[in-house]
Amino acid sequence: QDPLVLGAWNHFAICLDGSGSATCYQNGVALSRADSGTISSDFTFKYIGRAFNQYLSGYLCNLAYWSANLTQAQIKSIMWKNYAGLSDSEKTNLVSWWNLSANANDSHGSNNGTLS
Repeated sequence: QDPLVLGAWNHFAICLDGSGSATCYQNGVALSRADSGTISSDFTFKYIGRAFNQYLSGYLCNLAYWSANLTQAQIKSIMWKNYAGLSDSEKTNLVSWWNLSANANDSHGSNNGTLS
C-alpha cells in the first residue's frame, strides 16, 4: 500500500458488507487491518474528516455513498472521476454524491464534517 504523501491527493474507500466486515482501500489497494474486530451491522458514518474532537487537516473532494459493497475493480474504475465522468453502471446503487471543491469551506460555508 502507498504511504500517505503530504500535498498529494489520495483516494480512500470504506466498504462495509453489513455483517461486521469492512475493507478499506487507499488508491485502489486494499489496506490490511491491525486487528480482527468486527463492525456492528447498524454502524453509521456521522462524520467525514472528523473523529471525536479531531479534525482532518486537509481537503475533501467528490465524496460519495453507495448502498452496495463495491468491488476493488469498481473502486479503481471510479476513484479519480467526477460525477459527470461516471458511467450508468457506476451510478448503480449510488445514493449520494457531494461534488466538493478542493476546499469544502470555500463553496459550502462552515463545514464541520457532519453528514445531515
